[in-house]
Amino acid sequence: MARQSRQASADDPLSRLEKAFERSQRRSGRRENKRTREEFERSVIDLIDRSKLSLDLKLYSADGHAKAKRLGTKTKVRISCVSSPLTVEGSGPSDRNDLQGIAVGEYKITAPPLGVSLKAWSDDRFRELSYAIQQNLQPDILCFGELVYPPPLYAPDIGCSLPNGSGLLSRKSQFDGEILKILKQYESDAFVFGGSFHCLHTQYGVGVIFPYGRHSGPIKGKMHSEWWSHARRGHPTSDPQVDAVFEVDIPIVHKKRHPARSIGEVTRVPSQPDLAIFEREKGTIAILICSDIIDLNQFIALARANLNATGRAQVDYVLVPSFNTSRIIGELCRELSLWSAAIVVNVNANHTEANFPNTSLYLCGKEVEELRALSIITAHDVAPIDLPSGAKSTLNSFELDLRRSDRLRKSMLNSEAMKRYRIGGIKNPAPIT
Repeated sequence: MARQSRQASADDPLSRLEKAFERSQRRSGRRENKRTREEFERSVIDLIDRSKLSLDLKLYSADGHAKAKRLGTKTKVRISCVSSPLTVEGSGPSDRNDLQGIAVGEYKITAPPLGVSLKAWSDDRFRELSYAIQQNLQPDILCFGELVYPPPLYAPDIGCSLPNGSGLLSRKSQFDGEILKILKQYESDAFVFGGSFHCLHTQYGVGVIFPYGRHSGPIKGKMHSEWWSHARRGHPTSDPQVDAVFEVDIPIVHKKRHPARSIGEVTRVPSQPDLAIFEREKGTIAILICSDIIDLNQFIALARANLNATGRAQVDYVLVPSFNTSRIIGELCRELSLWSAAIVVNVNANHTEANFPNTSLYLCGKEVEELRALSIITAHDVAPIDLPSGAKSTLNSFELDLRRSDRLRKSMLNSEAMKRYRIGGIKNPAPIT
């Protein structure tokens, strides 16, 4: 993941931002740092203004879970992040849950080695979920990492043909049912990203989402897409128009769009040109699975959306579950939090391992310690979780003051740099309220 293909490296936002900064430094010569930073900002603005997007954001809002128009003076949001122990291709201790690379036709995905107990894998996830809900006093958002959802076992003599798909679905349904049972037991309404896995049947990277906690559905709701098309034309809007009414079963499947090809991940890419956003009472939530954040389309789509929309139409949280040994994912999370003014959370596996960047949270380009100094993060706890398998997970719990975070976000979105950054060449745009 640290080393993308030549074309991908040239196109990822961080490389483009770094090159823009280098160009501004060369032009500025010995000018003072402030001038260099201003040139860098202009280069970034020009880059995003010229970008051709092929993605639409689609806001899913379910009845009874609309984003609050006004937050209380003491409104807090609690975000729990579970960093599970995970190894790939025998890169860690042999007594841990491992994944191995396999080839399925033209695709290269992961599956557990023969002999791995999926029951032990599932029991570990149940323990993590129960602990996170109890320990954090009902989190509003709970996110697991990439590839930790119990995957199907791969048998070379059986393969991944269509007749075997029903067995995979049956095992997944059993695990989903146990997750819902735990959420109901603790009366949790948290937005839960339950992890992801490589589907042997479809060859997609699949994330599993329980967007309304214990509510199992089918959920009636409304899908909005016109708000983003409207904003993209340079007309900020806060009132999304209804595009479709739907019923959806829980959990919802979310497909990874940008596989990490540089480390051998080759999954199918979904054909639908949209990115799902989920509305909850304390804000709207987007998911970028690991290397999805390297995809320029998704990165800029989220950044531009927030600069050209207000209220319900803005994306408040971006969850980035990952299995990652490179610093680039965290750096891009920080950059996305700056240019979108959203709360971006990177949930990485193996929190205590030296070569795995730690799980962290960013807002407006600021990291955890800076946000604590501003009293935006009012509590940050890190606790080990003893698992039935004998391994240990790590739970990171963040509590944020939403009134203070909203003030920081509005000041960022109304800054002179961000006004120039908005789409459509808007002159003297109305402030974000």
